[in-house]
Amino acid sequence: MKKEIILQGMGWGHLPEFVVRRELRQKRWLAIAGKHLPGGVSSIVAARRHDLPHGPIAARLWRHIGEQAAQLWRSAAGPGPDGTSDRGAREPL
Repeated sequence: MKKEIILQGMGWGHLPEFVVRRELRQKRWLAIAGKHLPGGVSSIVAARRHDLPHGPIAARLWRHIGEQAAQLWRSAAGPGPDGTSDRGAREPL
């Protein structure tokens, strides 16, 4: 919703780079990150307790996350606005 409001010219805001990658690459949008608006990097973390048993749904979810983690990581890191793919991303541990 926030992206759509911005696309319609009704505001501005902070959005993750991977959400606006296409607009930046097409020069439809301009990143205003700089000295006074530095932007930032956030980590997405999935954590669970190992000392308690998990039910079948949680076990299936964790199996899916494990199977898809590398692909999701590459997708989120993806090419930058300049089209290059070297973003300094590291594989998850």
